[in-house]
Amino acid sequence: MKIEKEVVSFLKDFKEKMKIWNVYFRDDRSKNLNAMLALELRSIERKNVLETLEKEDYSSGPIEDKLIGVIWISFHLAEHKMNYPLK
Repeated sequence: MKIEKEVVSFLKDFKEKMKIWNVYFRDDRSKNLNAMLALELRSIERKNVLETLEKEDYSSGPIEDKLIGVIWISFHLAEHKMNYPLK
């Protein structure tokens, strides 16, 4: 499955790069901040969540963002029914 290979490759590369460059979070979007409050997730804990992601956690993406470019991971409450094609 092409998407499975793409997701596995992305997660591997992302986790390695995160160790070196850290990670940037967009804290200027209300839906992201509201999700953090609803999930009782502190900002510092987001990186821990990212470090534990596996291919089975994949829902969709990548998504093109007008300000940043390509986004694979976002912290917000589901806006539609979630589908996990790699589970």
